[in-house]
Amino acid sequence: MQPVTGVQRVARELLFEFDRLAGEGGTPPRLALACEPAADVSTLGLRHIAVERRGGASGHAWEQLVLPTMAAGRRLLCLGNTAPLLSALTSRPVAVMIHDFSYLSLPHA
Repeated sequence: MQPVTGVQRVARELLFEFDRLAGEGGTPPRLALACEPAADVSTLGLRHIAVERRGGASGHAWEQLVLPTMAAGRRLLCLGNTAPLLSALTSRPVAVMIHDFSYLSLPHA
C-alpha cells in the first residue's frame, strides 16, 4: 500500500526470491503474504506464495491490530522496519528486518 522506495524495494525483491525458491522446492510453499483487502499485489507476479487478505483497519492500525490475528500460531516475518508490538511482546516467533541503523552512528543526522 506504500510507494516503492528502498525499504519496499528490498521487501519486494526478497518476496520475489522466496516465490522463486518455493517454486523450486527450496523453501516451504506454505508462505503467505498478509495484506489489506485493497492492496494491489498484481505487479508482484506471485506464483507459489498465497495472498491472504483481511480488513478491519488500514495502515499502522492494520499492522498493529489485524496482522497479529492473521499470524496467530505462525511465524511472522516483517520486512519493512516495523512489526506488531503484540507479537514482539509474546512468545510468538517474529522477525523484523531493520534497514538502517545510521541513526545510532549519526544521531545528529
